[in-house]
Amino acid sequence: MTRSQSGDLLPLDQELERTCRNFKRALKARLAAEEALAQLKITEEEEMADPQDHDVVNPGEQTMGSYWTARAADMRSPIQHPHVPANNFEVSTSVITMLRGSVVFHGKEGECPRSHLRRFHELIDGIKINGVPADAIQLRYFPFTLEGQAKEWLDTRPPGSITTFANLADKFPLPSSVEDGGLAEADHPLHLG
Repeated sequence: MTRSQSGDLLPLDQELERTCRNFKRALKARLAAEEALAQLKITEEEEMADPQDHDVVNPGEQTMGSYWTARAADMRSPIQHPHVPANNFEVSTSVITMLRGSVVFHGKEGECPRSHLRRFHELIDGIKINGVPADAIQLRYFPFTLEGQAKEWLDTRPPGSITTFANLADKFPLPSSVEDGGLAEADHPLHLG
């Protein structure tokens, strides 16, 4: 600031490191929430144009927005979300944060998919919304509990191939059965018989 400009100076922050840490933490949480919402918007796009329908354009001539849009059709979710007649169903970032803080599954050796499904079911079972089926809630939140190899497993399922939570749980692999695609019914974590 020059002498000719009059104005108030900002007060000196005595706890600069703490302020910086708090700012970084808030920024990280905001970015995670924005990423989660962006993923939801992509999965809600049920009918996207096939990339074959678009004219082939030199990637150097495309804007970033058109480059992203052309490939969004390739990113359809394997989860076919059920129709929800209620208009008050919103995915809550606080629930996503709670789930990611307590029931994340990476698909590594030593992690038990059955335990993950049980813990997820225990937590998500407490969420009730009038007019929204439990399957819709479970299918919306489950992908947020996966990371690493487990997320890759979900991403490799064919688009729209998972229609119910029981269907997802049947396909959810044990580390030793990743190749065969899932669990036997008796070994199923939600099997009641």
